[in-house]
Amino acid sequence: MMASEVLAQTKRPPRPPAPRADQIPLELRQRPQWVLWAHTWRPDGKWAKVPFSVGGAPAKSTDPSTWASFDSVWSVYNNGGAYDGVGYVFAADGPYTGVDVDHCIDEDGTIDGAVRANVTALASYTELSQSHRGLHVILRARKPSGASKREPYEVYEQGRYFAITGDVLPDMATTIEDRSAALSEFHRRVIAAGTLKQTGPTSRHETLKKLGVRLRKAGCGHEAVLAQLRTTNKAFDESKTDDEVRNLAGWVTDNVEPAAAEPQRSQADRLVGYAFAAGVECVRDAQGEPYARVPHAEGGHAVYPMRSKSFGHWLGQNMYKAEQRAPNVASVTDARSLLAGIALHDTTSRVADVALRVAYDRGDIVLDLGDDLWRCVRITADGCRVEPHGQLLFRRSATMRALPEPQFGGNLRALREHIRCDDDSWPLLASCLIASAVPSGPYPILVLTGEQGAGKTTAARMVRGLLDPSVLAVRSEPRDGRDLMIAARHSHVIALDNLSRIPSAIANALCCLATGGGFGARELYSDAEETAVAVARPIILTSIEDVATRPDLLDRSLIVRLHAIPKRERKTERDLWTAFETDTPVLLGALCEALSLMLRQLPIVIKKSPALERMADYHLRALAAESAYTQTVKFNAAYQTSREGAHGLAIEDSVIVEPLELFVKGLNKWAGTATELLQGLNDKASDEKRRRKEWPRNAHLLSGALRLIAPSLRATGWIVELDGRSGHKRTRTIRLSHPENVDNGASAASAGTEDLNNPRLSARTLVSGDQRPHASTPSAEHAQVAGSERTHADAR
Repeated sequence: MMASEVLAQTKRPPRPPAPRADQIPLELRQRPQWVLWAHTWRPDGKWAKVPFSVGGAPAKSTDPSTWASFDSVWSVYNNGGAYDGVGYVFAADGPYTGVDVDHCIDEDGTIDGAVRANVTALASYTELSQSHRGLHVILRARKPSGASKREPYEVYEQGRYFAITGDVLPDMATTIEDRSAALSEFHRRVIAAGTLKQTGPTSRHETLKKLGVRLRKAGCGHEAVLAQLRTTNKAFDESKTDDEVRNLAGWVTDNVEPAAAEPQRSQADRLVGYAFAAGVECVRDAQGEPYARVPHAEGGHAVYPMRSKSFGHWLGQNMYKAEQRAPNVASVTDARSLLAGIALHDTTSRVADVALRVAYDRGDIVLDLGDDLWRCVRITADGCRVEPHGQLLFRRSATMRALPEPQFGGNLRALREHIRCDDDSWPLLASCLIASAVPSGPYPILVLTGEQGAGKTTAARMVRGLLDPSVLAVRSEPRDGRDLMIAARHSHVIALDNLSRIPSAIANALCCLATGGGFGARELYSDAEETAVAVARPIILTSIEDVATRPDLLDRSLIVRLHAIPKRERKTERDLWTAFETDTPVLLGALCEALSLMLRQLPIVIKKSPALERMADYHLRALAAESAYTQTVKFNAAYQTSREGAHGLAIEDSVIVEPLELFVKGLNKWAGTATELLQGLNDKASDEKRRRKEWPRNAHLLSGALRLIAPSLRATGWIVELDGRSGHKRTRTIRLSHPENVDNGASAASAGTEDLNNPRLSARTLVSGDQRPHASTPSAEHAQVAGSERTHADAR
């Protein structure tokens, strides 16, 4: 055993006390941003609190796919003792900011006086850290821009996690409060007034200096060195003033000799030098994808994926400006590879959120206009405005088209002049459009149906065109889930047109894409590398038939039926799109103002605690923005009608429902195993139904089919109880009751519960009220069933 391993075993920190879950704020426990953590020995000879997912793999504070709900994390923590605690991850789209205070409590438990005063002023949830030598403060606020650290404080709102203890202090706040003003004052007075903490063995000044020396030795002149130092300094929250950066660039230019001139210096090397001279910044996103942030001469910036053709073209035109010659393709490829390596592995490169079309920024919604000036619309609870991207990074695909500059003051209901839908469907269509503009899912699936000539494709193109216009506005049915996920990588809205069917594999992929999922595949020309796509996207489907019939797909869908357009109202394509494009700036402005209303009203709606349907996030957002789009029909009424229609479609499409009704109808309750139920359904089903490929051939398939349709059956009045256990062998039991007998079944259930759990009775027992014959004349069927049961019991 190595010496480091012996040291690790002898000095392992003791397992800390279990977190006090009952004292962790409920609103924190309700967010799905939890991880486990365990003390882990690091190669540098220290113990670290390393986060883990519920599956046991290392978790990342920048990867939501490795997070889970509090209940899931708590269950794993309590089962086996493999982990030392649980942690909450701060995310960019979350409402919280954390203040971590280290080494502020002495061995006697006394808190430093200045720290106590600052923490008391923040007046929000405060707990002891895991070591009991520090404090955690969690506030409902956004971190002010600028520095994040000053000993012993550190402030962050994303990309970090707290090892939550629930060990609250008796004389401090125990609930999370909205403290935006208090945090701003604390930041101004304490953090901004101090100096940045050193990173690693050298300060950030030394990091800038080393970068400048490296660039100078590579042959960069003063302007190229200065441009790159300025870019890196911005990534360090402006840790140095511009004068200091300029002085450092001058010192490097004067004191560092460039390498000896190389007459045969490669084109790739020159391309990289020209890129740095132009002020390119190498960044990477949370998934490890490299990007180049390229400044514009007139201000603002563009963002290109390092491996994209667009970035290769930018590199080529840089070289042509300097040398009046074009680089060869191999040199451009080599230059992109080198810059990608810098983005992924250089310590001066930053990790940043790179969004597609929409993003969150400190609680605001930001919509990329996609124009050549790289501008966006910032949507706040107080209003909307058009502005440059600033520090926000938006990527663009080759198929994206620009949105017009919005004109505010319009009415979203004007969209009905271009899309023919009735009063019952309009709230669904409008609310879905608003929900699709929110940067994070889950999203509803908008299903546009109607006969030929109802304008379904046109409506899909218009709805998408108001938010995410594209050269490829609508797509045909994808071949598989991989094609669907690749399309989602390059578009914010996915519109699939003229579907005649939805295979099970595509339906599963659509459900995954609407709620947030991913796809992984082996990278081309590689044996081990994997390409991953993990996204949530709004989806639009158009069809003549009811193609969305699977219950899980219907559960996420809003079905809008469009009516045929009368001949006298038909227009040419040119007139139709000319009118729509004329109104698009006003409609886009109205959409942005509806989103502003949603941000303003959402906290009020949440406080009212409304009863929410299946897609709770969408339901809340639709209610918050309701006054921006409702006319004669309120949203809840339209949504309830849509939900009922979806359940009806699911039941109509299910191959087992009709035989199930024939089998159970007229009986108060049936109880038995899946095998026995399949036998009964086979007796009731026609030969045509049993020959269909959807018909369950065994008890396992029947259980799956019944579980899939159970929510729709319950919504229409059935009582469906699955996975019940009865008898001393704990046999898995299914219990069913038809809607016509639910009222009568209440008394029957209480009278027959004991018999249903009696292993001496056949599980195929059909319970019709009391098991004994009634004093009054029973029906022939009832007498036959009751008699057969007595005969069967006597025979046993």
